[in-house]
Amino acid sequence: MKRNNGFSLIGLVIFLVVVGIALPPLLLLAYNAVNNSVSDEIMLNATTLATEQMENIKALPFGNIASSGSQVFTGSFNKYSYAVDVIYVNPPNYDVNAGTTTNYKRVQVNVTNSVLPDIQTNLVTIVANLDN
Repeated sequence: MKRNNGFSLIGLVIFLVVVGIALPPLLLLAYNAVNNSVSDEIMLNATTLATEQMENIKALPFGNIASSGSQVFTGSFNKYSYAVDVIYVNPPNYDVNAGTTTNYKRVQVNVTNSVLPDIQTNLVTIVANLDN
């Protein structure tokens, strides 16, 4: 009785063909899972940072709320940057620049990440001057 302890060439070729067909979709699935996980984490961090920045802006006196150029967060969030855009608006259309000083400001905070700059978080609010 003869023992067969090895692989046949045909068996090896069939194995390689099956792995060659099955492996690319599995790798694509793994890549998409990792990419989505990273994107979700960046979006969550950006939203949290934008919310924090918006709360800081809303705590300022009305006259001190102004636009700012791009600034980088410090510490462990140094891959995130934000910009603040402030325009004077009038009700009922708060999206249109009033062109003059009013008692309402539209404040937009835009947070981006240098790793995936296509992912952006924008928060918008209206701040009213209650002193008048």
